[in-house]
Formats: sequence, structure tokens, C-alpha cells
Amino acid sequence: AAIASALGAGELLFVSNVPGVLSEDVVIGEVAADEVEALIEAGTASGGMAPKLRAAARAAAALGRVRIRGLEMLEDHGAGTRVLRAPVHAGTA
Repeated sequence: AAIASALGAGELLFVSNVPGVLSEDVVIGEVAADEVEALIEAGTASGGMAPKLRAAARAAAALGRVRIRGLEMLEDHGAGTRVLRAPVHAGTA
């Protein structure tokens, strides 16, 4: 995250072996950084996704947004789960 921030990156990409954070086999499109712990505590994000989400939340604090997805995201710019500093629905993207 520090390198991405120093380079002025608009987004940090976390490559995973899953399509993003899943809830009932559906990718969650966006998560605010302050919602990450609740997803982990609820069991929505478990196993290897929990540390990815925590790292993404920390990185989002510096960069504004992070995306978790498989390599397919390089072709589909909207794919995966975006972890945002603040929720989009609050008008603070």
C-alpha cells in the first residue's frame, strides 16, 4: 500500500483465487473499510479472505480504494469487491 500511495496509484489490486468477497455465492461489489470487521465477525469473510480484507481496509485508508479479485479483473474493470475508504452511498467516494 505504501508503494502504491507513493506512486500516486488510484487503486490497489489484490489478486485472489476467488472472484471477490462472497455472500451466499454472490460477489459483494463494494465494502466500506469500516464494515470489514463486521463481515469477518459475521463469518461472511473467513479463511484467507479475512486477512485480505483487513489489509485492504488499511490500504483504502491511504489510497481511497482497493479491489480484491482474480486476474480476470484486468479485463473487467468493474469485477471483484472494492474496499473503499468511505461508502459510495454516503456520497463520499
